[in-house]
Amino acid sequence: MYTTVSARLDARLKEEAEAVLSALGISHSAAIAALYSQIVFQQGLPFDVRIPRKNARMGLSYWELRDAVRGIAESCEVRAVWLYGPYATGAADAGSSIDLRIDAEEGSDFDTESFARAVEHLLGVPVRASLTPNLSRKFLNAIKETEEILYERG
Repeated sequence: MYTTVSARLDARLKEEAEAVLSALGISHSAAIAALYSQIVFQQGLPFDVRIPRKNARMGLSYWELRDAVRGIAESCEVRAVWLYGPYATGAADAGSSIDLRIDAEEGSDFDTESFARAVEHLLGVPVRASLTPNLSRKFLNAIKETEEILYERG
């Protein structure tokens, strides 16, 4: 016998989760069934539930950084923005800046300095922004394990 489960979700969260599930070839019903099975099997949630870590300087969480960057990136010629460095790893302190790697639209005259200033103005934290083609392959390999996607044009 089957039953129906319904949940109220943020529209963006649902859209992003369904995109991931689609890429994995899993329906949202199968994902929910797997979650419920794991809850029963583990007698609790199958993952740690924690308050998102905040960074020391401004008390910024990943979600606050993501929302701020997305708001600015959506009005620019930007394909994607990644966070790397201390804010990505949770090791930010009073002297840390927000480090961003940006993929601009092909052929655009995107201005990283203006973008960085806009994020700084919004968050009150120094920002260093670099276009991906300006970074060495060695540097990109070094940051790929810890960087977090903040924005990707759909």
